[in-house]
Amino acid sequence: MKKIVIVAMVAVLGLTACGKRGAPNPPEGVESTYPKSYPKPETLPRQQ
Repeated sequence: MKKIVIVAMVAVLGLTACGKRGAPNPPEGVESTYPKSYPKPETLPRQQ
């Protein structure tokens, strides 16, 4: 019984770290460059 309680507590504590924070924002004074298209068009081989 003690082992089950310990496993349950570890599982609950592990899941508390899965909470969502707000959307990621760029630092002040830096322009956001997202979303981007991948791969960059200039790196693709040219079709002939």
